[in-house]
Amino acid sequence: MSNILFVCETNCSVSQLAASYLQSKLKENGRLDDFEIACRGLHIRKGDTVPRECIEAMHQSGIEPIAYFPRQLTLKDVRVADLIVCMSEGCAKKLTSSFRSAEGKVILLLGLVGRKEDVFEPRHAVEPNKNCLAMMAPALDRLVERLIV
Repeated sequence: MSNILFVCETNCSVSQLAASYLQSKLKENGRLDDFEIACRGLHIRKGDTVPRECIEAMHQSGIEPIAYFPRQLTLKDVRVADLIVCMSEGCAKKLTSSFRSAEGKVILLLGLVGRKEDVFEPRHAVEPNKNCLAMMAPALDRLVERLIV
């Protein structure tokens, strides 16, 4: 079983959207049992939740949320991950400077489709969350292709 970990700053929306989308696609392809999908944040604030607008955007897109509460990235998460997908270059740099065991495991999501920009943070509105998911979808689809070969 391969462990795929999505990481963003707060684990409130972007990594939640990406992980939920990937899990949904792997399930559609009958390959979910071959993977453990998780998402974490570098800086979690006590009491935060995944915004209802993010959850609504997933539901409108036919995706089941992977989680409803953000989770803090830990050393154990990094060690067990086979692949760590970051949503921004800044996030990837912070992660690799904080966790030596992340070296060689980290990729930038949009880099999978040759794009150099970061995934934008959609904040609290349904449409921006759907737009963020649409921005990530081609890269996530490419990741699915690579994982299920």
